[in-house]
Amino acid sequence: MRIVTRTVATATVLLAVCGPSAAWAEAGSTGVTRGAPTGATGSTATTLPRAGSVVSANGVTRTVLSVSEPANAPGQVLYLTKVRIAPKARLAEHFHDGTQVATVQSGVLTYRITSGSVTITSARGVARTVTGPRTVRLRAGDSLVEGAGLTHYGANATRKPVVILTAALIASGAGIATPVGSATTGTGLFGTAPLAITLSIPARSVATVGPAGERTAGSLTETGTGTVGDDRASTGPYEVRLDATVLFSYTRGSGPFTGVMTYTWPADGSTLVATASGATVATADGGATFAATLGVVGGTGRFAAVTGGTGTYTGSRGGAVGSPITTNSALTVTGL
Repeated sequence: MRIVTRTVATATVLLAVCGPSAAWAEAGSTGVTRGAPTGATGSTATTLPRAGSVVSANGVTRTVLSVSEPANAPGQVLYLTKVRIAPKARLAEHFHDGTQVATVQSGVLTYRITSGSVTITSARGVARTVTGPRTVRLRAGDSLVEGAGLTHYGANATRKPVVILTAALIASGAGIATPVGSATTGTGLFGTAPLAITLSIPARSVATVGPAGERTAGSLTETGTGTVGDDRASTGPYEVRLDATVLFSYTRGSGPFTGVMTYTWPADGSTLVATASGATVATADGGATFAATLGVVGGTGRFAAVTGGTGTYTGSRGGAVGSPITTNSALTVTGL
């Protein structure tokens, strides 16, 4: 599965608060930024945004209330922000390279889940998991938890403003929100289709705990090879091997996972290494689907000049944890 950009008739905007190597604002040509970080020129920034910074465009305003790089979460940036959505305005479809929690302070938020699942807690304290594609409406006091791999957007269909308070723990260097399809900048790998690989699980360590064994946690070693006909850097067909180490923590088969993905081109030994952050959703037949965002760390061989990049990692398995899985990877790299 490849995430693609949707074109909508109404004006859309995504305000992104970013780390050192990412865009400060995805706000469009009419956006206004106040209190941008020192060194920011155009749409790039060299430092973290300051508390009090404001990005505004097309009826959506995001105010940065606080920024921190927690010592107990190396490689992560913690943001506290307030978002105001004017009547009839909406954000662009996006995902988070980490976890965001949000609560509606006022107004009625129209919330569209295009892919993945989100946990919503009502103002009365009743929690539920909602899986897309689906649209729900949230009111003052309602809150939600958005994990990596969830694609979604918020909108205001009413005549009164919507105000949302958000806290997000995001990978350093990534924006607090990444527009779907934004990874088209840079050099796209694997041609016009994602890299499809069926992964075997040669090693696993799984612990089952809790009432009725409803919680599982552990690690998986995954490996497999796929063939693609065009990689923008040579003529195909050619092979790519994926070796992954994944850590997970599930409740009744659903929950977050993180991983390190190494893509190797056996023809010349070149590699790309990426981190993964995503979520797994259990299915009624005992299997699961999953989706994650990828952050490219770097590479070797013909990818030695790669300075970063983004991507998606999706797939499914038909059995319990440890069963073979089918996967699709899409990668776009910078620096080539």
